[in-house]
Amino acid sequence: MEQNSSKIQLKDILELLGIIGMGVITFIAATFFWEGSLYISIPIAIVMMVALAGIVYLLVGIKSAKRVVTGKQMLEYLLVFVYTALALVSLVFVIHFFNVQMNIKDKMQVAGKEKVEGISTLFNRFDEYIVARQDEYKAYIDRDIREGKYANENPPVTSRSSDREKDDLIGEKLIFMKEKLNDEISVDRAEAEKFVSEALRTIDHWNPFKISTLFKTVDVKLNAYASRLTEACSVHPHTENNPFKYKVDDALDMYEFEEGLTALKTLNTHDANWIVDVLAWLILHFLILFPYLFTVRDSSDIVGLKKDSNVKEAKKVIF
Repeated sequence: MEQNSSKIQLKDILELLGIIGMGVITFIAATFFWEGSLYISIPIAIVMMVALAGIVYLLVGIKSAKRVVTGKQMLEYLLVFVYTALALVSLVFVIHFFNVQMNIKDKMQVAGKEKVEGISTLFNRFDEYIVARQDEYKAYIDRDIREGKYANENPPVTSRSSDREKDDLIGEKLIFMKEKLNDEISVDRAEAEKFVSEALRTIDHWNPFKISTLFKTVDVKLNAYASRLTEACSVHPHTENNPFKYKVDDALDMYEFEEGLTALKTLNTHDANWIVDVLAWLILHFLILFPYLFTVRDSSDIVGLKKDSNVKEAKKVIF
């Protein structure tokens, strides 16, 4: 930004817009590269913005100086070289940002929704599994009745009891077990429903600030809820041959989308939209460099240097 004036000018505003734009793109692309890690993405974006702004500030100061010396000219060349290197690094982030937005976004929205909805499917399959195992559970209770395990119930039920008494006991135990299982997962079900609702909204609106973190979290949630459902089944008294035992592996195999996650964190220059990428990159850096490019160098300094050189040459001739 302009050093010799406290007044904000158009060139300062344009530079600020360019720096902010580059910072946002760098941050979002970094979250894609590093799976939503803010501890990595934020520092990278800040370093990029501060470095570019700082170099331009120094370049403007050197170019607008009223006295040009060889040391400052060498520093200017060095700063231009460093800026060029940073600009090339920023091109990587620009390419990846637009590649995700233009080539990967639609595929990941479909895969992401399927993955998130898999959490709801876990609970639905859990409910279906319980219903499907009711007859098996009744058989367990019937076996316990024959073995006399409910002889001390009130009223007692044994193998000699009537079919109605047996059915009443089986029905009572079945309702109790279903309620106990549902109570075990009620909190988890409520949390899962809230997570799924928010996740689907994030995917639909494709919030780039949250999308990588979300996709990384989905796998964690799926495994956690599947383990929790399996744990909830352990309340069943017949632990050795649990009819409600939930198979975690079968539940998760359906919802793998590792290919999409790999694409999110991998630079793909083959499918890059080079015209869009380079054009956006050039525009951003043009805005950032605007103050430097349009700062007028004082030509009198160079003339003064030439005059000093001529005087020295003349002295050599005289003496």
